[in-house]
Amino acid sequence: PAEAEAELIGMLRGLLALQAEDVEARKVAFRKLCQQHSECESADNAGQLCGDIGWVSRNQVEVPFEQAAFGLRIGDFSDVISTSRGVHIIQRLA
Repeated sequence: PAEAEAELIGMLRGLLALQAEDVEARKVAFRKLCQQHSECESADNAGQLCGDIGWVSRNQVEVPFEQAAFGLRIGDFSDVISTSRGVHIIQRLA
C-alpha cells in the first residue's frame, strides 16, 4: 500500500536526520523500526545487526540498491532506497 510505504519512508528519513554524533540513539531507533516494520528475516536477529543482509557484491542486488551501496563511504548512510523488495536504508560498514 502506497500510504504505508510513504509513512515508512518518512520514519526512515527521520532516523537519518538524527544527529550523527548520537550513534547509539540511531542504532536503537533503527532496531525498533526494523523489528516493527520489516518483513525481512534479518529483522528478527537478536544481535546488534538487526536488518543486516551481509556482504553485497556488484550484480547481486537490484540496481538502485547497488548504486546506493557502492556510492557510500565507510560509515555513511544512504538516503531511502526503493526496490521491488521494499524500502531500505544502507550503512556501509566496510
